[in-house]
Amino acid sequence: MNLLTIAPKEDGLVHLTCANGALLEVPVYEQHARGTNYLAIIDIDPTMPAGLARIWAKKGRGPCLYITDQITQYDALEFAADYTTSVSTKKRLRWYGVVVDKRPDELVLQPCNTGVDAVLLAKRLREKRDEQNIKVRVGA
Repeated sequence: MNLLTIAPKEDGLVHLTCANGALLEVPVYEQHARGTNYLAIIDIDPTMPAGLARIWAKKGRGPCLYITDQITQYDALEFAADYTTSVSTKKRLRWYGVVVDKRPDELVLQPCNTGVDAVLLAKRLREKRDEQNIKVRVGA
């Protein structure tokens, strides 16, 4: 198992480096040959595995881990880093968060304990943003 992880900074947020629409860092990543990784935009769906619907992010090549064109501010994300041992035992690691800021050179995420927590936080942040936009339009 050759797992890479990124810890939150002092502000409690995880800052991931991006370049030209590609994510160059992720919170968890399994580098071993028997490792598998994915990034997905998630939403609650009780009919899907773990109760989460997933829209898979496209994988990049080389140091470009994932393509970020589908990801927007206040999306709930799931990062997966799985390792299968030589005797076929699976070790699964999941990391959940919400995109609080998306810049050309950086993706800023608020970590969450579970996928459901991430989805609920994302919905609250979108509602708050939408309420502020309505107030600005009415007051203009």
